[in-house]
Amino acid sequence: MAALIPTGDAFAGTVPIGPATSSGSLGPALGGPITQDQIIARAHDWINNAVPYSMTAAWQDSTVGGPYLADCSGFISMAWGLKNSLVTWTLPDVSTVTATDVIGYTGLQPGDALDYTKEHVVLFDSWIDKSAGTFYYDAEHRPGTVANQRQGSVYASTLDGHALTT
Repeated sequence: MAALIPTGDAFAGTVPIGPATSSGSLGPALGGPITQDQIIARAHDWINNAVPYSMTAAWQDSTVGGPYLADCSGFISMAWGLKNSLVTWTLPDVSTVTATDVIGYTGLQPGDALDYTKEHVVLFDSWIDKSAGTFYYDAEHRPGTVANQRQGSVYASTLDGHALTT
């Protein structure tokens, strides 16, 4: 898995998962600079709206834009405010690779993606305990589930069913 950071302006802060927001304030203009707060707010909007995983259906609304495929890479594309859905192997085209091996890596920031380019990607949300390497991550995980938040560790051998070494 590689840790990816979307290209653009510097980031600061996170927002908690809360009531669904569809105020139109999740910005930015699609394809424009985006902040950490906006990335996390956009991800939480999908979580709060229980968007179901699908490799064929797309999600679109007046707040997040779209359409974005309702799969793992579509989730990241939406959260990052991209103009369209990318796939796991094309997300690195619009990001900066910060680590090729995330085990032990504690420099992750909210809004970074952990991308196994052959198969799956998740969004780093926030640290639970940085010194212990535990964190929250957001994702569309697999068919039959809705977008949600889970816990992981940079010291575990797997994340969301995938080896961290890949």
